[in-house]
Amino acid sequence: MAENRKIRSQPKTAMGTRRAVEISACLWMDLLGYGEMLRKSNFDLTLPESLIAIERLFLFQDVISSHSSRLFTTVVLNDGCVMQRRLTPRSKSVTYDFLRRAYCLHQVVNSVEAKNNFPGVRSVVAVGFRYRRTSDNKTQLVQNVGKKYCDKVKSGELSLEEAVFKALTFTPSFDLVPELQANFAFSKAYIADSKGSKGGFGGANFFLDVNMLPKNLPKWIRYDEVVELKEEGIGGKFLKVSEMDLLPGETENHDLPDAFDIATAITGSTDTAILLKKMKLVGGNHRVA
Repeated sequence: MAENRKIRSQPKTAMGTRRAVEISACLWMDLLGYGEMLRKSNFDLTLPESLIAIERLFLFQDVISSHSSRLFTTVVLNDGCVMQRRLTPRSKSVTYDFLRRAYCLHQVVNSVEAKNNFPGVRSVVAVGFRYRRTSDNKTQLVQNVGKKYCDKVKSGELSLEEAVFKALTFTPSFDLVPELQANFAFSKAYIADSKGSKGGFGGANFFLDVNMLPKNLPKWIRYDEVVELKEEGIGGKFLKVSEMDLLPGETENHDLPDAFDIATAITGSTDTAILLKKMKLVGGNHRVA
């Protein structure tokens, strides 16, 4: 008798494929009322009113830092913060995990803000295309700065401990975050947030790009209203989320779409996934096969 085995569906792409264009999910967080706090004191950091704003800023940044990880990297820009993750066509759990982490962080920050009688944070999650770029900064640091410190260790000029500490505290003259370059999920989230209350994106709320969701909304997501981002070329609809029932960990959740499903939702074309598979980086950042 033949053994009964569960037949797995074939993945949409091979593991390790270097596509030129990826699908990114971005969370942009904006600390509400921070600028107004400083305007009231004319941005004079010698006044107690200004120092309250600075303490609030540092508390916000500390909370962000404590919730950052290898799979949820963050970049803080004063009173704003962006988190991003590359989504994959191989698994829907990555989409779910990013959304889970984003919503949990939004709740934690607003809880801390409420305890201190501050206005809270507005969060916008968007998805979009990102052109893949690799930075050669790290390579140059290894070849130049790294080699210099290694040579000094070999010559006895520096101990190994001294070299490690110098390398960790070295400040490069130029730096960038490759994942945020030509990242239109980041652009969309930032633009939506900038619309503020007048554009429907008001208050310490959580706004979610509908392209990250299936046509039939999962029962564990509840929302108050649909807000339309009116921006030529990058507009779209967002849910003003009121509540989510989320499970811990990278739970495989088949209610949410994978990267190629999201790409199809963005363009409205079933050919998008085929094009994404064909566009592969060959030997560098700008050559596409």
